[in-house]
Amino acid sequence: QGFLELLDDVFREKRTYVGKSVVARHRMKDDSKKLVIFDLISHPWRNSSGQVEGIITFANDVTEQTMARRKFEKLAKELESALKARDDLMASVTQDLKTPLSCLSLLNQMERYLMEKSQEKPHFPDVDNFSRLLEKSESEIERMSGMVQSLLDSGQHKSA
Repeated sequence: QGFLELLDDVFREKRTYVGKSVVARHRMKDDSKKLVIFDLISHPWRNSSGQVEGIITFANDVTEQTMARRKFEKLAKELESALKARDDLMASVTQDLKTPLSCLSLLNQMERYLMEKSQEKPHFPDVDNFSRLLEKSESEIERMSGMVQSLLDSGQHKSA
């Protein structure tokens, strides 16, 4: 419905029209058209006997505000998508790191058990060196587990 039809309805129906973010094409002096967005109120204008003689319209150009709001909403959606992608990546990376760490930890526990059981047997090769390697491996597993936990905690704090 065009603007003139809206005004005709206000006049004919004798009712106020309130429009929010009404889009119009304004013809410029050079005959080009410019998009303009208005908030407007059109109200029947009555004479002293109550007859509608015309229409009073108040219009406020909200083009800049509307465009800025639309841009903000678009950027907010993009930010929300980026944050979700980051959180999904963090969850995936931490899960991918936790699985092999759990396996390594279990293997180390089994090796420690076997080493302790075999200390009684003299044929077990270089128990001291093997013990140091296990300790270093366990230390690295703890360090990496701490990193994974920090990533998880960081993702949870940022998502909250």
